[in-house]
Amino acid sequence: QTITVHKPKVTLFKDNDKTINSTKSIGSRVVKPFQQIIKVDDINLEEGNFSILNLKNNRTLFSAQNVTIQLDDIAISEETLKLKIPFTYKKYAFNCDSLFYKTDDGYQIKSNKIATTNVGIDIEQFSMVSLYNRRQFVNQLPKEKDLYTLKADKISVKNMDWGFKEEVFFFKTNQILMSQMDANIYRSKMPEDDLSIKPLYNKLLRELPFALKVDTLTIANSKLVYEEEKTFEKGAGKLEFTSFNLQATDINSGFQQTKLPDVVIAIDCKFMKTSPMKVDWRFNPMDKSDGFSIKGRILNFETGRLAVFTKPYLNATTKGTFDQVYFNFAGNDNEASGDFALKYHDLKIKLYQKKNRDKESKLKTWIGNLLLQNDSDGELIENEVSVERIKEKSFFNYFWRCIAEGMKKTLI
Repeated sequence: QTITVHKPKVTLFKDNDKTINSTKSIGSRVVKPFQQIIKVDDINLEEGNFSILNLKNNRTLFSAQNVTIQLDDIAISEETLKLKIPFTYKKYAFNCDSLFYKTDDGYQIKSNKIATTNVGIDIEQFSMVSLYNRRQFVNQLPKEKDLYTLKADKISVKNMDWGFKEEVFFFKTNQILMSQMDANIYRSKMPEDDLSIKPLYNKLLRELPFALKVDTLTIANSKLVYEEEKTFEKGAGKLEFTSFNLQATDINSGFQQTKLPDVVIAIDCKFMKTSPMKVDWRFNPMDKSDGFSIKGRILNFETGRLAVFTKPYLNATTKGTFDQVYFNFAGNDNEASGDFALKYHDLKIKLYQKKNRDKESKLKTWIGNLLLQNDSDGELIENEVSVERIKEKSFFNYFWRCIAEGMKKTLI
């Protein structure tokens, strides 16, 4: 009827750092095929400690501390051992005080308390951090690649349903909530360009090889920072989005689907810590042209705050205020077009010498300000823009080029 295991300590020693194939391990290494059915009403595991160590260097690849597991109505048979999950159950509960996992691509994932049942997950103090510092990461890259650092106070998944149907994984949930996230995306421009085609989000969801359904994804009270760096000596240009709140609805994969609702994303944040910014973004995974629309606004932006980005990349800084910025673009995998509007005042530019980047080039600055229209005279200046997509670049590069084209048409 009941099996209870109290304070187990389980260590698996592996001969490399690669992820374990759990089905193969359980099916062929741990449990030999059963000739009869084993059935237990309840299995309880209390205060367990689990770890996986590399046999050669004793490095921890995975650990979970103070683990409590409850499985109800578990059954193992010769038939279940052939499945992805080699046993059946009615419901389960899993809790632990801390978890550590080293991924194959050089990240370490940590969390404090985890509580999960077959209908939901709550995770506290989650982090995903690279095992390499930025210089080490860049020096071992054959081509450009982003480095991610992700932390979150809490992640919750509500009304969850997951498993395998005919050996194919599926995951469904009413809501995923991530609160007080701190996300950093770092890209070095020193390695060789990655010239592979970058699919837009329509295609990424459309071609997922499993069933995914997330009714609502919410990111609350968070921070997102994007950094680009040409050389270690010049430092990284930085874009910051604080007080970041996002709600996305109807996130579905195209697996075995013919029709899906649009993914609708609403973002409300502060750009460079002070300027209110709102974005509304929409696309449909089943649209094979990868069509999308994105519109929004930024208010009261002091352009000098972009010095951390414009100085390393453009060798220039600006002063002045963008009172109102509006954009409304629609596009697909080939081109995007739409409207851009800008109201601004007291705009000035300062250009620096190539050899001494801390010293102003007065001649270039004078010419630049001569060409620049430094004031919109209290008017909202509107322009139409059109941009062809560079398919080796990301969606966000595509979006930024639409904004840059609008600014160029307005200011020069």
